[in-house]
Amino acid sequence: MLKRMVARIRFGWAAGLGAAAMYVFDPQMGHRRRVRLRDQAMARIRRLERRAERHHRYAAGVAEGQRYVGRRLHAPADDRALADRIRSRLGPSLSHAHVTLNVVDSVVDLRGELDDVVEMENLVAKVRAVPGVESVVSFLHLPGHPAPNKEAAQRADRTAAARSGSVRDTARHNN
Repeated sequence: MLKRMVARIRFGWAAGLGAAAMYVFDPQMGHRRRVRLRDQAMARIRRLERRAERHHRYAAGVAEGQRYVGRRLHAPADDRALADRIRSRLGPSLSHAHVTLNVVDSVVDLRGELDDVVEMENLVAKVRAVPGVESVVSFLHLPGHPAPNKEAAQRADRTAAARSGSVRDTARHNN
């Protein structure tokens, strides 16, 4: 029984190959059929190449996108747009009369006077939370206190004045 089944399968394969050979090598229509089969095979190869190229471009795009994972989305086109975004997001909590806002290379400088230290910290935290802000530099200070960027200069002035005063005193004692 098994031998008969194997023999039938072999006969089927041989008959199929014979029919394909007759189809392709027919003297009257064989040339046309061979050309058509060749064209179909070449078209299939071109489609496979295009599909592989599309897949390659997609994989390259995914890899490029992976480089940007974790970076901030919605970064504004320029610093002016970022400043506008900050002003619109903060609204009335950004007191325009007392606080000035400067943006350079996505770094925000806050300058001005506020009445409370907690209010200053909240403002800095709100500005830092705006998408596109890389960092915040705060020069905010309480009324009556010097701005943080002025303290070093004022300290240097006091030190220089103290030194020049001591130099004058020693010059008086020597004469």
